[in-house]
Amino acid sequence: MFAFNRALVTIIILFILAGAVITFLVVIQAVSPDIPPYSWMGLERAAEASGWSAVAIGAVSIIIALLVLFLLLLELRPKRAEKIDLVLDDSFEGRTTIDQDLVRELAERTGAAFAPEVKRLTCDIRKRRFGIAVYCNTLTSPAGDIPRIGAEIQRRVRHSIEKETGLSVREVRVEAAYDTGENVRRVA
Repeated sequence: MFAFNRALVTIIILFILAGAVITFLVVIQAVSPDIPPYSWMGLERAAEASGWSAVAIGAVSIIIALLVLFLLLLELRPKRAEKIDLVLDDSFEGRTTIDQDLVRELAERTGAAFAPEVKRLTCDIRKRRFGIAVYCNTLTSPAGDIPRIGAEIQRRVRHSIEKETGLSVREVRVEAAYDTGENVRRVA
């Protein structure tokens, strides 16, 4: 539904923008007022305007065009990811939540702290039906034992999040790559 609403608003904005531009062009007599889809707008009156009324119509059409362009830019910009709070406890007394970013930072610090071969670890936390899923990307030195490091990251991240927050961790996925200095080679 969001995509349909966005497309509909964009189409309406484009029609308004076209009307404002055509009105301005008619006022400055750059185009004829009998443009087929816009003949119902009363462009004949705008074409016949002179003096201050022509200036006013032109100024209003420019202001409308700029305003609509601004709205179009707002509508077409990418939607920001919403901050997600994870529910730790929801009882009769109240609700306790934790910010998703804090859980992500906990996972990244916990997973990267144990092995000097881990050069970088980034994690993404996603809500799932009965808990959370943690997706980690790690960059290790070529001397690192990827299967051991991956298993240890999974174990430590799961244990740390469940112990510190009480959240149920359904899945911890680790994608590893070797850092060779020049290029990165994916291995898992």
